[in-house]
Amino acid sequence: MACPLEERVLEQWLVKPALECATEGSDGLLIDWEPYATGFDSAGSWLCFCDDCFVKFIQSEGSAETVETVPASKRVEWLHSEDLWEAYLQLLHDRYRDLLQGIAARVREIKPDFIFSTYCPFITPEWLSQGWRILAA
Repeated sequence: MACPLEERVLEQWLVKPALECATEGSDGLLIDWEPYATGFDSAGSWLCFCDDCFVKFIQSEGSAETVETVPASKRVEWLHSEDLWEAYLQLLHDRYRDLLQGIAARVREIKPDFIFSTYCPFITPEWLSQGWRILAA
C-alpha cells in the first residue's frame, strides 16, 4: 500500500480533480471517505509505517532508534511498548492536515472561495486511533 502522505498519489487523486473543478468554476469538491478504502485508518495494513513516516516520527521524538533497529514488522509493537502510539498517530494526522492545507491553498489561488467538504460516518474527534487521516481532512 502506498504511503498516505505520498504527494504523487495525492496529485492524481485530489489535486488534479480539484484544480480542474476550480478552473471550470465549480464551487467545491465533496470527498467521500469510504471505510473499505481507508480502513478507517486503523492499525495494520491500512496504517502507514513506511520508513519516511517512521523516521520523521523518531526524529521528532529525539529517539536514538533507527529504521534498522525497529523494522516495519515490529513498529506497532515498539510504539505501544514505548507508549508512543498516540504520538505517532498525532504526527501522521498533523502531517496529513498540513499537506491537505497546502493543496487547498493551491486550489484557492484559482478560486478563493472553493469549498472542500468530506463525509465519513462514525468518526469523532477523540477517535484518533481510527481516523487520524479523516480527521485531518
